[in-house]
Amino acid sequence: MPKDGAVIIITSSYNGKPPRNARKFVHWLDQIDERELTGVRFAVLGCGDRNWASTYQDIPRLIDEKLASKGAERFSIRGSGCKR
Repeated sequence: MPKDGAVIIITSSYNGKPPRNARKFVHWLDQIDERELTGVRFAVLGCGDRNWASTYQDIPRLIDEKLASKGAERFSIRGSGCKR
């Protein structure tokens, strides 16, 4: 991940799992070393539908937490956009 500038992740959850185009990324986040993302600045925006209340924002929340736990610096709190 780039250490110059900022990384903005926009994603949703699909029944509490990553959408197809984010599966490899989430798996990669699980595998990397704890401080590997030191120097990366990031923000996450989660998209979703509140009708799926039990899994609403699961993956955006997970990615936000994983990035921070791997050493990246959050420059904005996680945002959420939803269909009501």
